[in-house]
Amino acid sequence: MLGLTWLILLLAILLPDFSGETRVRLTADLALAYWWLVVAGRIIGIRPRPQLRSLWTLGAISFVIHVLVSFHETHGWSHANAVQHVHDVSGFGPGIVFSHLFTLLWLLDSAWWWLAPTRYEQRSRLLDRTIHGYMAFLVFNGTVVYENGPIRWIGLIAFAGLGVLLWLARRRQSAQHSATELPTISPTT
Repeated sequence: MLGLTWLILLLAILLPDFSGETRVRLTADLALAYWWLVVAGRIIGIRPRPQLRSLWTLGAISFVIHVLVSFHETHGWSHANAVQHVHDVSGFGPGIVFSHLFTLLWLLDSAWWWLAPTRYEQRSRLLDRTIHGYMAFLVFNGTVVYENGPIRWIGLIAFAGLGVLLWLARRRQSAQHSATELPTISPTT
């Protein structure tokens, strides 16, 4: 899988047959595919986690490559052009800061998972949900709210799929919790 990933990335970046827009799209699609795979894997409780960690890291690296390709192909290495693009799409150019935070957060989260895997797995639920909630919010906006055509539909289907997986996982946890509870005996009077 790793070899295929890098082959796709290299093709997306280096082959002259692809337009700049295609390079930008392919690198984004690849990064988001990894994001969805890892989030789905976490929801359903895939073990061992090192496999998810590798995919998470490939996603983060793919996203950094997407940002670089986007700045090269779309914005001419101009941050002002990138801000203008965000303004044109969302109506709020300074919102690009949220995209930069997303990129940084994904890289830091991936690094944490490699450098301190035990602490990463034991971090508070609040922190974990805050990180992943923020990322999910930006991925949803990037694929559903500010996109159109097939990407919007793929995003909607993928998020609906994650929602179903989350619902099933919650049901399973609830059923396991109920099965471990001792029956209560009410006092008779």
